[in-house]
Parts: sequence; structure tokens; C-alpha cells
Amino acid sequence: MPLPTESTQTRTGSSDVVTFSAPLEQFHQELTASVRGLTVEQTQSRPKGRPDAWSIQQIVQHLMLTYDMACVAFEERLAKARPSHRPVTLKERVVQRVVLNWGWFPNGRSAPEFVRPEQISLPPLDGAELATEATRHLAAFDAIARRAEAAFGSGRCINHAILGMMSVAQWRRFQVVHGRHHLKQIAGIRAEQEAAKGAHHR
Repeated sequence: MPLPTESTQTRTGSSDVVTFSAPLEQFHQELTASVRGLTVEQTQSRPKGRPDAWSIQQIVQHLMLTYDMACVAFEERLAKARPSHRPVTLKERVVQRVVLNWGWFPNGRSAPEFVRPEQISLPPLDGAELATEATRHLAAFDAIARRAEAAFGSGRCINHAILGMMSVAQWRRFQVVHGRHHLKQIAGIRAEQEAAKGAHHR
């Protein structure tokens, strides 16, 4: 899935910026703030005592992959030029209520192989570079979501592997809830970094 380049961004003043639809605009600000000011060494940090846990960069790469996979699902449905009419099961309705309505995302669930961080090959990046990469991937999702909304309207139209049939607005909401779940993990690692820094200067 091609990602937005500078030529597809909205130009404001002397610099190029990407504009997002709500609620992705607020989440994008939270995402970029979560890695702001980090060095390459800091983005490779993992939770203390958990060497198998994802680093900050790996968490962001996982988010990028979820945007990419959503783009694939949207592109396939747009290519068919019609929304899916698959029914939503009772289990899916319950999961949608918990995740989308209550904003709760379960801890400890293993990510599917196709959205694990190692599926993206990137060198170690600092916070600014990570924010740039994440912005490109999120903008690609937002762009195709707008296309799907224009084509299919506000109803359920595209299937999610776990949550079932969702509208474009629900897909956006999922990305926000899922993303904030992982931003808490980044915040936890950063808090440990600050604590270690404070202990070092005592």
C-alpha cells in the first residue's frame, strides 16, 4: 500500500503538514508526543526486567502495521465497489461494545504474526524519526478511510478479523482505542527511564 508523500500532504505556510479526520487528529498528537525528544538509545528501551517485551520502537512499528493491514482490508473492499453485508455475531457485538463503546482493550493478548514489529524492517530511529514514520502510516489509513466513507456511507461496511463488521467511524475508533492501549506502555517505559535518570543523579 503506497504511503503519502510530501506531494500528497496538505501544505500550510512554508512547511508540509498532514491533516487528519476526527478523532484521529487528537490521537495523532498523542502518538507523536509519546516519542517526542527520545534518543535512539531510548527508543530501543524495553520495560525493566522484561527483555522479551517490545521496545518503544517495536510498539510504534506494531501500530504502523495495524494501519497497513487496515489499508489492505479497505482497498480490497473498495475494489469490489460495494460494502460487505456479513452479519455481526453476538460475540462480535459484545467485543465491539467493550472496545469501541467502553474504550477498554485487553492486556496480555498476543498480536497476530502479521502485525508483529519484526514484519517491518527499520533501523533504530529516534523519537522524531519514529513520529514521522508513524504519521505516514496513519495518514495512509485516514486517506483510505475517507474514500471508504464517501463510497459506503456511515453504515457497517468492512470486516475486522476480531471485531467483525464495522463502519468507517468504528474503524477509526478502534485505531484510537488500540493505539492508546499501547501509548500507555510507552509511557510506562518512559517513566522507568526518568526514574533511572533521577536515581543516577542522586
